[in-house]
Amino acid sequence: MDNKSGGEESEKRTLNINISINGFCTVLRINPDEEEAYRRAKKLLEERLNVYTKRFSSFPYNDILHMVAYEFAVEYCKLEQKQHSAPLDTMKRLTDVIDAALGKNNAPCALPPSAGETAKG
Repeated sequence: MDNKSGGEESEKRTLNINISINGFCTVLRINPDEEEAYRRAKKLLEERLNVYTKRFSSFPYNDILHMVAYEFAVEYCKLEQKQHSAPLDTMKRLTDVIDAALGKNNAPCALPPSAGETAKG
């Protein structure tokens, strides 16, 4: 009898992919759901390396690798910062909408009585 449940089996499924970038070859073991991201990353890396290699042809290849890695790190940080600021931007817009609505009414906002309070007459 197989002790693996369907969930455990899918978690342990992996895919070996061969990645070759400018002569550097390696086999990566990845989650099959992530294959497209790995392939796109390889293509993007090759494109950036080609741009930098042409632009800085007199530089050693190691320096070009460092520059490309730094470019990717900066882009990652920008995306991360944008992702963290998105909820704050949404809250700001909602606050502006609420402020505008309250400003139009010019009426103080009264809280409803709590459940324990009785109406005074």
